[in-house]
Amino acid sequence: MLQHGRHIPRPTGTRIPAGLTLVELIVVMLVVGVLAAVAFPRFLETSSDARFSKMGALFSSFQSGTRYAHTFWTARAQPPNGMMTVQGQPVPMVNDWPSPAGALSILSAGNPPPFVPVISGEELEVRESPERPQCRFIYRAPASAGAPPEFVNEVTRSNCAD
Repeated sequence: MLQHGRHIPRPTGTRIPAGLTLVELIVVMLVVGVLAAVAFPRFLETSSDARFSKMGALFSSFQSGTRYAHTFWTARAQPPNGMMTVQGQPVPMVNDWPSPAGALSILSAGNPPPFVPVISGEELEVRESPERPQCRFIYRAPASAGAPPEFVNEVTRSNCAD
């Protein structure tokens, strides 16, 4: 070895490491492969859990918002059918509860998409995405005054999985 132009002797019996041997390299690759095989499925499961949690929170928020609108509407002794405004959004009321279109206005005012709303007749269906239509909840407005609406929560881990 040279240091500033001088040769410094190396202690006897020492050798310079030459790097990884082929066996060590194969062992490292096997360990990394096993870790990847274990970690990757758990990562996919985590994304399903995130979808499940997001839709569960969205359903709870939606339920609270529609119940709040109903409470506000009836506390002011409003007629069963009419129009109210929630955060600048018009909300049609039917039988003292938000109509499906009104419920969507409430949901959109507090929760920006991504979610997929589908209104058909007297029903609002909120899907997580077009790829997972079974990860959803449904709101059905009451058919008569004094009746409660129907909240159907189909947000489950299996429905929100890939």
